[in-house]
Amino acid sequence: MAQQDAQVLFDMRTSHSSAGMHRGLQSERIPRSLFYNPSVFGRMFPTLPFYDYDDDMLERLAAKIQEDSGETGGENNERIFAGFTFFGQFVDHDITFDPTSSLERQNDPEAIRNFRTPLLELDSVYGSGRKASPHLYDREQPGKLLIGIDKDGQPNDLPRNRQGVALIGDPRNDENLIVSQLHLAFLKFHNQVVDHIKANGVEGGTAIPADDDVIFAEAQRVVRWNYQWIVSHEFLRLVVGEETIREVIGGDPEELARIGGLMAQDPLGNILDQPLKHFRFTEEPYIPVEFAVGAYRFGHSQVRAFYNINKDFRAQLFPDGSGRPSLFVRQNLTQDTKVLESGRAVDWVRFNKVPGTSPPEGGFPQPGLTIDGKLSPSLFRLPGEEMASLALRNLLRGKAFALPWGERIARKMRVDRVEVDLTDLGIPSGRTPLWYYVLKEAELRYAGQHLGPVGGRIVAEVLLGLLVGDPKSYLSQDPDWRPFLLGDNANDFTLGDLFAFAGVPTFPPPSSPSS
Repeated sequence: MAQQDAQVLFDMRTSHSSAGMHRGLQSERIPRSLFYNPSVFGRMFPTLPFYDYDDDMLERLAAKIQEDSGETGGENNERIFAGFTFFGQFVDHDITFDPTSSLERQNDPEAIRNFRTPLLELDSVYGSGRKASPHLYDREQPGKLLIGIDKDGQPNDLPRNRQGVALIGDPRNDENLIVSQLHLAFLKFHNQVVDHIKANGVEGGTAIPADDDVIFAEAQRVVRWNYQWIVSHEFLRLVVGEETIREVIGGDPEELARIGGLMAQDPLGNILDQPLKHFRFTEEPYIPVEFAVGAYRFGHSQVRAFYNINKDFRAQLFPDGSGRPSLFVRQNLTQDTKVLESGRAVDWVRFNKVPGTSPPEGGFPQPGLTIDGKLSPSLFRLPGEEMASLALRNLLRGKAFALPWGERIARKMRVDRVEVDLTDLGIPSGRTPLWYYVLKEAELRYAGQHLGPVGGRIVAEVLLGLLVGDPKSYLSQDPDWRPFLLGDNANDFTLGDLFAFAGVPTFPPPSSPSS
């Protein structure tokens, strides 16, 4: 396989040449200064020292991780289903996408600001909007997103051109079959919300808009806010734990909206009275390298070597030349028409609990793996790559960005550190590379069920901070808002609810969402 093909197989890229994933993420561009005002990427702990590991130290650590991982990687994590592994990748793509999104155009149509703000706004789905990205939208059904068809003519694929290139806002979402199908679920969810508004009117009122632009704008807002709700109320609570969420917001996790109520902005956009202890910003939020290069790569340890896509189709993570099916999207398209092959659509009941369905045979949903110092064996054999070990790539990347070591951040956060002894590898005591420390912290404190206080705090503060710093998020505009699509008394909305409401393939099929 060509090196270019291999690089797109795993969405959360780790090679030093992968600036395309994190736009402009290069170590020499991120000063270690308290007075540096970051645009997209910066440092959460700019004053902390770093340890200049020798490459051979990190090579020995990568070899240890591979030895510890054995033939399976970690254990099953029954707490976090496999669907959230790929939802985490989807979120990563959303917050590191093109700066000229449709929401940012709405915020400043004169484009006088430097649009480089990472936000949870689904620009990977909406692109630059209906006028600037018309290829994403259905001309025959105004306000709706375009849906593709598979080999059987069923609406189970992303829209594609005749060469098989997906017509979506972010091409990275069509590299892995499961992420591709997750993107499709969001397209279908938007279209169902459009139908809901046409039948029931806008939220908080009974008037049914006659203007397609009004319907689209309202649907886009509802989709974005429900997505933000899933990130803040379900995904975060699963991966960082209730205790960390409680510490971040200073109260009951059920009252997460209070963090929005504590925030205010002056006319220049500066954040006032920010309660976040470590992720602090002035005019706009940014992505800390401690998050992007360290803590948020916890998902690598959750990846399985094989996934049951539906009852008839099973695929391994990467192609290996054996001819066995893989998650590489190009291998799942027809040779002639370049659309999804028959029977390759994801059955989301096998990846997440979906209301109105029962788990199919085999005891699914499939769990992810525990968050620990182990990786799936396939991640040490990246195809077509000279540096085939994902573990070594992550470690070298942390060195390139001069990240503080894990124990030093724990001290800064004033949390008890875990003991990770790597002295036999030549790594000094108490100098654990951040990425590995985050994994071992989760393993030693919580048996890999969720992140520990260092990793969890970084992830929680950044993702919540992106919502706090977004003037269009539900936390900023209406912190008392609650999801309403499932009825007035539901007051919640999960990823499984999104699948059910969108009507994506499941077995058995869910009940039709009420309109």
